[in-house]
Amino acid sequence: MKKAVKVVATGLGNTPTVCSKYYIHPQVVELFKSGQLIEYLRKHDAEAAAGDLLTPVERLVLQMLEEV
Repeated sequence: MKKAVKVVATGLGNTPTVCSKYYIHPQVVELFKSGQLIEYLRKHDAEAAAGDLLTPVERLVLQMLEEV
């Protein structure tokens, strides 16, 4: 988990602490800790819909948060 937060923080140009507190939804952390996140991501296709304002990854995260 620490490595993933560090990678996200680097990508956002922030510290891991700030990233954990403000940018990573707690449900994503729980899915990761319970071993369900990777399986969830494997089961869902992240294709962009025409005219969608969200990226495929953003759409997938919203879908994931709505399901859990």
